[in-house]
Amino acid sequence: MASGDGFILRRLTAEDAEAFSALRRLVAADNPVPLGLGMQEELARPLQGFRDQLGAPTNVVFGAFVGATLAATAALAPSGPFASSRHKLVLWGTFVAPDHRRQGLGRLVVAQAVDHARQAGVRRIHLTMYLPNLAAGALYESLGFTVWGTEPEAVCVDGIYHDAMQMGLLLQ
Repeated sequence: MASGDGFILRRLTAEDAEAFSALRRLVAADNPVPLGLGMQEELARPLQGFRDQLGAPTNVVFGAFVGATLAATAALAPSGPFASSRHKLVLWGTFVAPDHRRQGLGRLVVAQAVDHARQAGVRRIHLTMYLPNLAAGALYESLGFTVWGTEPEAVCVDGIYHDAMQMGLLLQ
């Protein structure tokens, strides 16, 4: 666990499911495109699913709390179940509450995830970012991620198709 100017950074557990769901709903209410889900889809997700996701030993989810409020998250998961893909992880669940943006919390949680992957001996991290999302793209690029592809019409949120940008970071 780390702390700084008014925040605490720590790994989330199944007990954080309500806070994680609440953050996702705040983000979806502001702009559902980064989630890749419409608000109704997000509201339909059961809390137990988040408990299972946060409690899974293969997922590593970091959260930045401002007071008692979960303000930002970034997570890592294996890219597949086989040994042949253990050299890479997928960065997912990078969200910052609208009222905590531009305070460095997104950078903090993503950097923590990257550091965790590096310490675990991971070679690559991949991510999918739904477009448009200029702030997230700038953050990832500033941390060394590069674009390696684009998927046209990756999601349809509220009747509008959005492309997805594929990015990666070579750690070793």
